[in-house]
Amino acid sequence: MKTSVLNKIMKNLIFPDRFTKKGRLAYYIVSHKTGLMVLVGLYLDNSIDSTSFLVYYFAQCLYEPFNALNFSLGGRIGTYWSIDSTPELQKRINDFDVLNKLNTFDDFLYFLSNHPFYGDKLGRDNYLALTYFIFSQYDKSLFYLNEIISTEKDDNFSSYSQEVKNAQLIKNFIINKNYDKGILQLLQWQSQTIKDIGLKIK
Repeated sequence: MKTSVLNKIMKNLIFPDRFTKKGRLAYYIVSHKTGLMVLVGLYLDNSIDSTSFLVYYFAQCLYEPFNALNFSLGGRIGTYWSIDSTPELQKRINDFDVLNKLNTFDDFLYFLSNHPFYGDKLGRDNYLALTYFIFSQYDKSLFYLNEIISTEKDDNFSSYSQEVKNAQLIKNFIINKNYDKGILQLLQWQSQTIKDIGLKIK
């Protein structure tokens, strides 16, 4: 289905006031007192059938370095949707209570800890490590940072060496009790992620 058609469908769908729309994406931001943020959204995506589309819901840590929208922590609403089925989609969105429960960072941590993660283990470990760091739960953060760092022994280490370097950096901040520097680093990564995915967040 053409992007212009999906954009029009998204434009006509009704969301609560806290949502902002950008093309095929409807989203809102969950903010921490440090300024760190989680992007919560719904996205209309193409399917292999040119007359239908998919709807993904997701929550993405903006403080993790990433250059695109990341649907790993989320899922699909329904199966395949078409222009004719948009009234039913609107009803499903109205009744969809998952996002209604994502209002604070505490909500997000619960969601992250209990919802299936469809990306690789490294991605989930990274989300948990950085989020526990934000909560000042440094022992838990270190556990997941060490999980990431241990992948140095894997044969395909070169494909995620940057993640290991980032984990080691945050680990060093914890060991040296430079917690403020750690938060500043997350804020820097967040600024780059927001720029890379093309959002303007105030």
